[in-house]
Amino acid sequence: MRKHEVRYHFMAEIVKKGWDDVMKQALAEALDGPDKLFISFDLDSLDPAFAPGAGTPEPGGLTTREIFPILRGLAINNDIVGMDVVEINPLVDSGYETTALVGQRVMREVLAGMVLRKNGIKDPHYLHPELVDHAGK
Repeated sequence: MRKHEVRYHFMAEIVKKGWDDVMKQALAEALDGPDKLFISFDLDSLDPAFAPGAGTPEPGGLTTREIFPILRGLAINNDIVGMDVVEINPLVDSGYETTALVGQRVMREVLAGMVLRKNGIKDPHYLHPELVDHAGK
């Protein structure tokens, strides 16, 4: 990865610096360079509690609540030309298709970000005003 100047962040960095700081850095890196972005999301980055059917599950990974905003943020702030979700092994999924559901949600977060970008919205935590009003009642 270093040889080819691939940008990456290990869990040790996230533990040391905190998720918010690393997420901000990763988003800044995504904006620094290419005009177009291809997102390849590896489900192995998630803790097996959230993706038990990942190809090579590793305890101590990210949560879905951590990854969804960054995926949406990547799509809001970049011209996405494609994406894939890798490392789903349905043969070892929990029986409730948990990992497949997470994979589908990963794609929906990117698609939602693309729609928000098209509509000029840049906040990955955007909530429609009707949702905010409903929650406050």
